[in-house]
This record gives sequence, C-alpha cells and structure tokens, in this order.
Amino acid sequence: MITKLTEKQIAKFPAYVEKWRQVGLSTNTLGLEETKRILAPVYTEILKKPLPLATLIMPSPLSAFLAACHLTRINMRIKGNDPKDNDQVSAQVLAQVRAQVLDQVSAQVSAQVLDQVSAQVLDQVRAQVSDQVSAQVRAQVRAQVSAQVRAQVSDLTGLSWYHVWPWMEGHMEAGWLSFYEFFEKECGISYKNKFLMDIYKETAKLGPIYPIENFCIVSAKPKHIHLANGRLHNAQGPAVEYTDMPVWALNGVRVPEDIVITPAEKMDPKIILSTTNAEVRREIVRKIGIERVIVKLGAKSLDKSADGVYEMLDINLGDGRVRPYLKMRNPSINTWHVEGVHPDCRTVAAALQWRNQSAEAPVQLT
Repeated sequence: MITKLTEKQIAKFPAYVEKWRQVGLSTNTLGLEETKRILAPVYTEILKKPLPLATLIMPSPLSAFLAACHLTRINMRIKGNDPKDNDQVSAQVLAQVRAQVLDQVSAQVSAQVLDQVSAQVLDQVRAQVSDQVSAQVRAQVRAQVSAQVRAQVSDLTGLSWYHVWPWMEGHMEAGWLSFYEFFEKECGISYKNKFLMDIYKETAKLGPIYPIENFCIVSAKPKHIHLANGRLHNAQGPAVEYTDMPVWALNGVRVPEDIVITPAEKMDPKIILSTTNAEVRREIVRKIGIERVIVKLGAKSLDKSADGVYEMLDINLGDGRVRPYLKMRNPSINTWHVEGVHPDCRTVAAALQWRNQSAEAPVQLT
C-alpha cells in the first residue's frame, strides 16, 4: 500500500491541477463527427445500448436539458408508457444507470484506489489536486450554470435538472478525473476497467451529455468563461456565456443582469432595500460603495466599534419604518455588508450578541 508520496510525485501536483483546470474551463466545442466518435463507446461499452438514431449538439445546458426532457417523453411514448409515469420511469432508469455507469467506472476505480493507497495520501492528493480543480470548475462554473438552468425551468411543471437519466457532466467532471489520473500516471495504479475510465475521460472534451435511448443530446461549451481570483466574475458582461444562455456573476455570486450592466454611478443605492439575498446585496454594496449607500439612504450612525469593523446604523426604509442595521467589514475579502438586526439593538455590542446567540432570524432588507 502507498503510504507516502515522494517529493517527485508531489512536485507533479501543479501540472495536474493546471491540465484538468484547462479541461474544465475549455470553451472549445467539438464538431458533430468528433462528438459522435467520443460518445459511441459510452453507448456500446458503458450503457450496453445500441448507438443513438441521432446526436444533437444544443447551444447550452438549458436547451440540452429541455431537448432531453422532450425526447425522453417521446421515448416513453414509443415504449407505450404514460408520460405521467415519468417519476417511476426515471427512478427505474436511474437505478439502471447507476449500476451500469457509476458501479462500472467510478465505484470500481474508487475501490481499486482505496485498496492500494492510504487515507492520508488520498486526502493529500484530493486537497492539492482534485479540490483545487473543482473549486473553479464544479463549485463555480457548474454550480452557477446549473442554478441558472433550474431558475429558468422552475415554472415548467415536472421539470428538474436531475430528472433526465442518464446524464454525464462532460468537462465539469474535471475534478474527480484529475484525482484518479494522478494515481494512474504517478503512482502506477492499474485500473482493471481502464478502458471504461478512458472512455469517461474522453467525455470531458464535451459539455453536459444526455445519452438517452434513441437520441444523444450534448450541450455546447460556453463561448466565454470569465474568472477573477478563481471565482466567476465579469463586471462588463456575462461571466459564463452560451449562445442562448448568459450567466451573470460578480465575485462568484450569481446576480441579475442589471446589477452588472448598470454603471455604479447610475445605480440607485435604494436597490438594496428590495434585495433579500445577502450575497447579492453584498455585491451591490461592493459595486456602489458603502459610503454612498449610507449617505443615499440617510443612515444615522448610532455606535461604532473601536476597531472600525462594526457600526450600528438607523436606516429609513422609505415606508415610515426606521430600523437598525449592522454595518460589518469582512476582512478576508475586504468587503462591507449591511444586515438587519433586532429592533431593540442600539449598540454594536447588543447587535453582535443578538446576531450570534439569538435563534430569531434577522430582519431582511425588504
């Protein structure tokens, strides 16, 4: 069993991080023939299914998801199933796919690594390779893209991001693929099902994939991905841009389009009064500037901490209510945040005691 990595192996960490980070953040969409070549063994070797009648490359994960939903219902009608039974059918397909894909590839590979590598080494590689790739690819791009898709289909009854099976994440899988490739290439671990692992690695050249029966639906990759300090960020346009689906984000937080495209000097600071999401509110304050927000809202200072990190404010909500808010500086990311506190709080000390010990939810900026 491998219980310790050599200095030479450890020195390879950055190369694997960069290789798979580039795979995960690639904006290169392959042509139809190359896409079909990559997906053929997914059907024949992993799913044990005949090749699809048609392979479609859709402009974005949103259109790919909607196409997969539609074509799944067509498949159900071909089989004579009632589309109303979608949940039952999905559960059956999900169990089948987990057995065919996850058990054959991910679970088996994991078992082989666990048998040959100590937990300490696993954690070391995960922290230095896989987690670093995933921080940008999965935690940022995949998370915000899938959230955007869910938001845009939330009003369509019966549709959910995870209800079409099987599906594969394509380039979003870069994190765990980097983890297992390191052990294969640098630690000499030979996977019994290496050809299945190689098939899976090839799918990382594509966007999200729905290899459903009769049809294979693939999403194009983004046209552009903008990052700042490892987080999705674009102050001039979409942080992730597909042909038919933009994702607007500032400092890793998904925000409405107008928050990005409106110049800071033209933004009305009162917008924070109608913004209930704390992270979005923080980005508005960051963009406008805390002092301009406070002046525009006519805030009255009640108390300040000696270190300048906290300040108690009375803010006129514009509807006859004047409520206390705690102004706070986050030293780790150097941003200011304004949060409602209990109406009885008049000092910083009282607000902090209420905020940290009371079970009562803070007053929202509404």
